[in-house]
Amino acid sequence: MSENIDYVRRRLTDKYSSIFREFGLQPTMIEVYMSVFLSKEPMGLQEIADDTGYSVSTVCKNVNILERMTDVRRFKKPGSKKIYYECQHDIKKALRKKIVEQRGMVQSLVDILKDSDERLRNDEDPDSERIRKDLEKLRKDYEKVIKLLDIMSAMKLIGE
Repeated sequence: MSENIDYVRRRLTDKYSSIFREFGLQPTMIEVYMSVFLSKEPMGLQEIADDTGYSVSTVCKNVNILERMTDVRRFKKPGSKKIYYECQHDIKKALRKKIVEQRGMVQSLVDILKDSDERLRNDEDPDSERIRKDLEKLRKDYEKVIKLLDIMSAMKLIGE
């Protein structure tokens, strides 16, 4: 790896690490991401481990998370049992994927809040009505979040 590529890798890793830390994620994940991002060929777990200096199990754990959060994808080459990883270099696709995923999680929470309201509707405990009001406020807030996620999902991103 050239000195310039190494410099770019360090700078990007440092910046992404500071951003990811804001979301409670570890710098290890960024190093794994940058390894896959900068590779000209798809990489297996061992190649990523060799490149980053982390164990295969650490790399495996991190690429599994990266698949859900970023534009890293897993695949097998025809006729091979080996699993490869590559960066699709398409952050728009990764963002849309996260929006859809988040919407599903928020919707399931709204469904639970509705079910909870129904269960408490005829409950005789004196706290039930107060709890129902709190749950209703929370449900309405989450329904607004769903609307926002729907708007974001329908938006055209730059270059589309």
